[in-house]
Amino acid sequence: MFKPNKGIVLEALRELSDKGFQEYYWMGRDQSVVCVPEELCHSILFSSNLALNFKSGRPVFGHWDARIMALAERFCDLVDVTSGDAEAMLAAAEMEQIRADAQSILDGIKA
Repeated sequence: MFKPNKGIVLEALRELSDKGFQEYYWMGRDQSVVCVPEELCHSILFSSNLALNFKSGRPVFGHWDARIMALAERFCDLVDVTSGDAEAMLAAAEMEQIRADAQSILDGIKA
């Protein structure tokens, strides 16, 4: 069994839902904090052990797992398509939908 780290997933969802955070940190306005989309993609799927638990049928957030996985995969696809270019990602219409979906999942998990 792979112990899931819910905190990593929740933090990643908060980052995905926050345009201001993305504009500030992804664009490198604070050089003391390294925050890149590629790392976020890796952390939500792998560092958190969400992907391993999901594929093994072990729920982490219950019925939310499938939505989180789909969102993470869409985000990772966007990272690939834009080659991790933060400016291109922020300008993409898909990123707006990813933000909205991340917030919806966060709201649902808190409910």
